[in-house]
Formats: sequence, C-alpha cells, structure tokens
Amino acid sequence: LHQFEDLFVGTIPTKQLKQFALTFQCMSKFGNEMTFEVTPNCLLMRVLNDAKTVFLTFRFGVAFFEKYQIINENDINSSNINPISTDGRNLKFKAILKPFTAILRSLRTVERLELIFSENTQYSTLTFRLHCQRGILKTHIFQVERTDIYHVVFDRRNDGPNKFLIKPKTL
Repeated sequence: LHQFEDLFVGTIPTKQLKQFALTFQCMSKFGNEMTFEVTPNCLLMRVLNDAKTVFLTFRFGVAFFEKYQIINENDINSSNINPISTDGRNLKFKAILKPFTAILRSLRTVERLELIFSENTQYSTLTFRLHCQRGILKTHIFQVERTDIYHVVFDRRNDGPNKFLIKPKTL
C-alpha cells in the first residue's frame, strides 16, 4: 500500500458552510467538471461549460477558512511524491462536480468541513470530512486528477466594449 501525503488542509466553520455549498450548486448549473487551485492566499474553484462559452471562478480567501495550510515540497520527506505543480507553489486539480453537490446538499447537522488534498505515487485524492453533531464523522474521498487551469484572457482596450442586443420579450 502506498502512503498518502497531505498537501493541503482547509477547515470551513459552520457559519461559512452554506455559502460554500451554494457555490457548488451554482457551478453545477454551468458545467460537469470543476477545477481547484490552492494558492498561498486563496482557494480558487472554476468551472467551464462544455461549449466553452461560460467560465466561472469563485475565490475563497484565507480568512474564509478556520484553518488553511499548504504543505510545501520542502516539508515533504518522501521523494515518491509527485511535484506539487509546475510553479512549485500552487496545487491544481480537477474533479467531477456532481458528487460534491450531492454530499453538500444537507448541512443541518454539520459543524465544520475539512478539505484535505492528498496524493501518493499513483493518484491524488480530495477528502471532504464532515464533522457533525453528536461526534459523527462522515468522510468522502474522491479521486482527482492533476491538471492545468484555464484562464480567461480579456483586454478591454484591445477587445473593445461589450454589447448585448436582446429583444424585450426575450429579456
């Protein structure tokens, strides 16, 4: 069995859980796959629809989390672990969106949520650990894939102003 190394741990308190869950619901209306990017300053979650016409990004700063910790490459003793990313600072991975929305649908008894990104030599995982009332702990482990992140490139000076022409009835 290959040992997993935690590369990111984030804890979301009760008061922020609803907003976090609504983010997943919103993203599921646009696409099936989402990307995560963990930086030293924030967690970025993005979705791109299949037609590549809608690109949506949500940014959660460090202050949103109760705990926010990235384990650096230098902190990892094992040489079997894949490099964190091409720039050595950000974790970038993608996953199917639907399972996340399913587990975050009902949060009545959840007191806090832990996000843990781990990997070993063969694959990477994202763990959602829900700490519920009465000491109940629900753990959901998802296999995720390392990826490059899409970025929207738009320059107002070169691309010009936007115009939308819509018939009043349609609007």
